[in-house]
Amino acid sequence: MTRRLALAALSVSAVACAPSAKPVGFEVDHMDWETVDAHVDVRAVNPWPIDLTVRSVHYDVRVGDRVVATGTVDQPHTVPAGGKKKVALPLTVDTRATLNALTGEEAAATGTATTDAIVSGEVTFDTPFGPLPIPIEYGHAVPVLSEPSVRAPVVEIKQASLRKGTMDLVVGFTVSNPNPIDLTTKQVDYGVSFAGESLVSGDRDAVTLAADGPTKLRFPVRIDVGALGRGAVRAFERGRISGEVWLSGRVKTPWQSIPLDLRRSGAMQVW
Repeated sequence: MTRRLALAALSVSAVACAPSAKPVGFEVDHMDWETVDAHVDVRAVNPWPIDLTVRSVHYDVRVGDRVVATGTVDQPHTVPAGGKKKVALPLTVDTRATLNALTGEEAAATGTATTDAIVSGEVTFDTPFGPLPIPIEYGHAVPVLSEPSVRAPVVEIKQASLRKGTMDLVVGFTVSNPNPIDLTTKQVDYGVSFAGESLVSGDRDAVTLAADGPTKLRFPVRIDVGALGRGAVRAFERGRISGEVWLSGRVKTPWQSIPLDLRRSGAMQVW
């Protein structure tokens, strides 16, 4: 009799006020040039006088008409009677797939290195009356950054002193930033290698890569001619070096910093 009365009271309560689920926040946890790991917080509310369990959450992330990520949370979460429980939905969004989902006009219109994405799905509560599915939907801007690239490295001889055995050079990089925002790169290391040996290296506190185009960087260095070796000296004299250039650092973004490691092998012009 007591159980029937409790179920009757619960039935009245269920009709009056049902459990609910609502996305309430989005946060980036980790990102690199390929993926963005983030999570959406969903607040589950239980107005009933008994504990309820969120049994599962199924969801996908859409950009336009294309699904760029899917997810499932199978770990049960108990929502106390008359209480609330926050459930995190982890998302891993592929940057390239997201950019490919944008049309040319959409990609050009972002202007902030983000795109609008829709998270939609279903939260299922276990109740005494059976599973109770509740639809959810949430719109938020997701970061979409493409990795810069380095091209046209050059080495310019500014001054050579045979007496001192030194050579003053300027190492030039052209770095293309395809993103619609400037990127500030901290703790910059750069260099040139020849035949597997480091030829020139140096560091800078920071450089800025201009949005939507190339940035020309010029770094002065001094090297010991005697330490170059005959092969490198002859390469300098011929005006062309076959080797590798590198430029690395940490790119500051509105969300997190991302390691940058740009390398290019091949022939470099010597002026």
